[in-house]
Amino acid sequence: TGKREVAGLPYDGEVIGAVQRSSSDSTTRDIVVCAAGTLPAELHKLWRTSTPGGYHMEYGYSCMGYEIAGGLGVKMARPDAEVIVMVGDGSYLMMNSEIATSVMLDKKLIIVVLDNRGYGCINRLQQACGNASFNNMLPDSAPRIDFALH
Repeated sequence: TGKREVAGLPYDGEVIGAVQRSSSDSTTRDIVVCAAGTLPAELHKLWRTSTPGGYHMEYGYSCMGYEIAGGLGVKMARPDAEVIVMVGDGSYLMMNSEIATSVMLDKKLIIVVLDNRGYGCINRLQQACGNASFNNMLPDSAPRIDFALH
C-alpha cells in the first residue's frame, strides 16, 4: 500500500482523498478507523478532521484484524457519526466476520478495502531486510477474492 501495485489503480492517498471528498461535512461528521500496514501512516498524513475523536488508529502493535471490530465499537459509542473503516485486504481477511455483527446490531459501517493482493507492507519490510519474499502475497497462497461481492 502506498505504492501502486497494479497499473491504473489509485494510490492509497488517492483513495483516502476520494473518501473524504465524498461528503462535504466529512471533517466534522466522519470518524476514520484503521490499524495495520502502511494505511495508518497514509491516514496520519492525509485524513483531515476538526472533531475530537474523528481519527481512530491503533498504532501500538499494528493489530491486523482490529479495524472492523474497532469500527463497530466506535459506531456503538458514536451512533450519530459516519464510521469509515479503512482496511487492507490481508487485514480484512483476518476478521471480516464482524460485518455480520454490525448488520445484526443495525450499526452501519462504511468499509473501504484497499486491495494490494496480500500482505504488501510485510512483504516490503521482509525484502528490505534482505530476505526473499515468503508467502506474503495472495497469489502465492490464496485464490483471487472478489471483495465487493464478499
